[in-house]
Amino acid sequence: MNKYIQNIVLLIVVSITLSAENIKEIQTMCDKGNVESCLDMGLKYYIGDGVEQDTKQAVTYFNIVCSSGEATGCYNLAIMYDLGVGGEQNFLKATTFYEKACIGGNAMGCYNLGLMYDKGEGVQQDVFNAVKYYSLACEGGDTSGCINLGYKYDRGEGVGQDFLKATSFYTQACEDKDAMACYNLGLMYENGEGVMKDTFKAVKYFTQACDAGEAAGCINLGYKYDRGEGVEQDFIMAMKLYSQACDGKDAIGCYNLGHMYIKGEGAVEDEFQAFKYFTKACDAGDTKSCSLLGIMKEKEEAMNEVLLEKVPEELNIYVNVNI
Repeated sequence: MNKYIQNIVLLIVVSITLSAENIKEIQTMCDKGNVESCLDMGLKYYIGDGVEQDTKQAVTYFNIVCSSGEATGCYNLAIMYDLGVGGEQNFLKATTFYEKACIGGNAMGCYNLGLMYDKGEGVQQDVFNAVKYYSLACEGGDTSGCINLGYKYDRGEGVGQDFLKATSFYTQACEDKDAMACYNLGLMYENGEGVMKDTFKAVKYFTQACDAGEAAGCINLGYKYDRGEGVEQDFIMAMKLYSQACDGKDAIGCYNLGHMYIKGEGAVEDEFQAFKYFTKACDAGDTKSCSLLGIMKEKEEAMNEVLLEKVPEELNIYVNVNI
């Protein structure tokens, strides 16, 4: 299944620690109407850089900046309301300030506004407006907007289904080193949607996705090595990739790894290890793994009963203790 981003994009704050005198200087400049200084003060109060952390004060400064027409201030203010930092969570206000940020040319503001319409937070759910703002975000250089716009064309949500456009947007985001976009692009080549089916290119993009930390890319790449599709069959490499995904708490990676131990492919057959990874997969929500665990437990209980019947009477206490 293709993926899209469902979380807000936060502003990364980088600020240099200044002395108290410099802080006072920035404060004075802000008081005189220097918008950049007010933004800097807001950021410093937000992270506690050179001043005692005070998110309410951060909100005050971001309000000043936004009121001056500076999009970054509106975006930061929207984030505060969206997360409930510096005051009560308020999706309606968050949406209002994301819109101001977007109008002011802040691409992340456009993306987050699209997400609000997609989820129906602070506004009535509207997939058409979601597409509109994802498009503006993508045009403004925001990779998350390109991914979600590609997903909408992929699924035909708010736009006519168009695999060619979906592939184009995924490609754009993947070229910007986005792992999820590369994974989705790999699926397009795997299924021949929007492009000619090409297992070798699917492997290429699954590799890029996995290298960038996308667990689903590691799983699909592992499957290719497992089956020898687009690459030479290599059970050891498949196990390594499944293990990588499983370490990232991905249920399917744990499930596939359990199966490798059951089949003895890439490692010595080991039901204990299989049980371990099926348990991890089950705990992560994979129902098939939970079912397999039930079967394995029933098998173990049946074997123990057989063993007890064959053990001499004088050893029953010893066997029972170990069971």
